[in-house]
Amino acid sequence: MYTDTTGAASSPKNGQGFPEGAGQYLLRSADPGFQSGVEELTAGGFQPRTAANHTAYNGIGNYYSVDLQYSDALDSWIVAHSDGPDSRLTFLSPDFSSRTFADVAMPRSVVEGPGLVSRPDRHAVAPVGGRCGVVPVDIVNATASPVAPTGLAHAGVDVSAGRSCASMAPGQVARVFEGYGIQVPGLPPAFIDGGLRLQSAGLPPIQDVTRNFVLTTPEVFYSIPYGASLFVGQTVVGAPGRPAAFLLDNSTKWPISALKIITDNGSTITMVGTAQYDACPSGPALYLVQ
Repeated sequence: MYTDTTGAASSPKNGQGFPEGAGQYLLRSADPGFQSGVEELTAGGFQPRTAANHTAYNGIGNYYSVDLQYSDALDSWIVAHSDGPDSRLTFLSPDFSSRTFADVAMPRSVVEGPGLVSRPDRHAVAPVGGRCGVVPVDIVNATASPVAPTGLAHAGVDVSAGRSCASMAPGQVARVFEGYGIQVPGLPPAFIDGGLRLQSAGLPPIQDVTRNFVLTTPEVFYSIPYGASLFVGQTVVGAPGRPAAFLLDNSTKWPISALKIITDNGSTITMVGTAQYDACPSGPALYLVQ
């Protein structure tokens, strides 16, 4: 998502003949460099970008400076933007075709567009206290402009659509907490990876794969599909040309990116043949977070 002051669907020029510059456009591609397979949001949905359809449709709004994230709890995109001195949140459907909720005003004036606090994958951050349907929306923005925008400040609101963990679709709670460590008194610490709950007998290996922990409830814990249990000293298998992997429930191998995860769990690597290694079904991969 970006602003194009010369876009065909941007707001019209003002009386001085300069482009007003308000207009947001959306591109998507499976190529992270956007050098191939680029599609643009048009009035008919995403279409291959061409000279004819480029910037011909402004489906987001005539804003100047914006940020974007996806909320798994709301099944909506959240667009943070400024309307004059005010900052607001707009909610759009997954395909950007319609508004899903009424706009929400943020409790801070801005002199530049707000930046959303997000997960690394640009999804909304997880709620605390088991409130599955509540989305904590936090923005950081400049509040002063003596010469250039400065005076960074933070403001936040909790947005709710009145949903509970029980009312969410299968797998939706897991998506809300993807990449998080969850802690519930009386239950083992767990890491949510690939939509599954990896329970651990010890905290160190969970701390190796995430820096984000939330204190939540048994309802959240059990709403996330069980993946496997990791015990101290758990078997780790390796094979020529293959990554080491924890061998967990039903001989499912969970690949490991770094030796530290293995040693912090008190495990060692046992080498096996490639055929034996490949015969084990694969689970989600575990990546060390520095």
